[in-house]
Amino acid sequence: MVEDNSTEKPFPSYRKHTRRTGQDLAKRTHIIHNIAPKEALFLEKEKTARLEKENKYDSLTGLYNRRYLFQLLEHYEANPNRGKIGVLMMDLDDFKKTNDEYGHQTGDVTLKHWADLLNSNIRDLDLAFRYGGEEAVILLPGIEDEEMLIKRAEQIREAIQNSEFTTHDRSRKFNKTVSIGATIWDSSDTHDFALSEADKAMYKAKELGKNRVISANNLINE
Repeated sequence: MVEDNSTEKPFPSYRKHTRRTGQDLAKRTHIIHNIAPKEALFLEKEKTARLEKENKYDSLTGLYNRRYLFQLLEHYEANPNRGKIGVLMMDLDDFKKTNDEYGHQTGDVTLKHWADLLNSNIRDLDLAFRYGGEEAVILLPGIEDEEMLIKRAEQIREAIQNSEFTTHDRSRKFNKTVSIGATIWDSSDTHDFALSEADKAMYKAKELGKNRVISANNLINE
C-alpha cells in the first residue's frame, strides 16, 4: 500500500469568496454612482459646447456663421426698442483667381487671414460673420451716422489692402483687396431689406473697379 504524502490545498471558503465578490460589487457600484455620472456630465457639457460652437461659428475662419447671423437679425428685429445698426456687406476681390493661381490650400489660408483682419479692425461690440464663400457681413450696433459707418468700413478696407498675404507654404507673397457695401439698418426696415441694400452697394463697388466702399444711399441718389 502506497501512502499518499501530498498535502491537499483546501478550497477557499464560500464565505470568503462571497465577501470578495460583495466587495467588488460595492466598488463597481461606487464607480457607477459617483464617477460615471461625473464623466457623463463632463461629456454632456463637452457635447453641448461643441454643438454651440458649430451652431455659431464658421469652422474655417472662426467668424460667426450665417445661421447665427440670421438668428441675431431676427432677435434684433423683434425688439421694438432697438436703435439703428450699421451693416457692412463685403466680398474679397478676385478670390477665384487666388484659388486658381495658388491652390485651395492657399485659398483657405487667405480666408483665415482675412477673417483675422476683420476681427482685429472692429470694435468689441461689433460682430463679423462669414456670409458665404469669400463674403462677410459685419453688424455695428450704435452706428447711426452714415459718415461714421463709411469711416469704419474704410478702416477695414485699408487694413486688408495694406496687409501681406502668403501662400500656404509661405513661398509667395501677394496682396488682396475688398469691396464693401454699407447701409444703416433703420428700425422701420426689415433685416432682409438692410442686407439687400448692403449687397447692392457692394456689387456697385465691384462694378466701379473694386477695392472701395459704397453706401446704399449713393445708389438712391444716383
